[in-house]
Amino acid sequence: VHEVLEKMKKRDKNTESLSLMKYRDGVLRAKLDIANGVLESAKEYILNLPEDEYFSIVLNICSAHFSAGKVARLVLSKRDFGRISSASKRKLEIVV
Repeated sequence: VHEVLEKMKKRDKNTESLSLMKYRDGVLRAKLDIANGVLESAKEYILNLPEDEYFSIVLNICSAHFSAGKVARLVLSKRDFGRISSASKRKLEIVV
């Protein structure tokens, strides 16, 4: 009888541990879904900004990651290249 009770306690602990793990996994998946949704919304918002605002953000990102005097190459998508103005090209110092 004692062995059976010990096995049942162990099985209960394993079941509880598995349930807790599944709960945590569900919470993590929900958080990831929310984060992905926020990122997608931000991406859509930024991509649809007017040209001057959009490239201002691009310029800020580039200037934050590259120090003066270093040469860097910025690769634009066809969409970006098609919508960039001469003024923005000069700001980004794009060589065509």
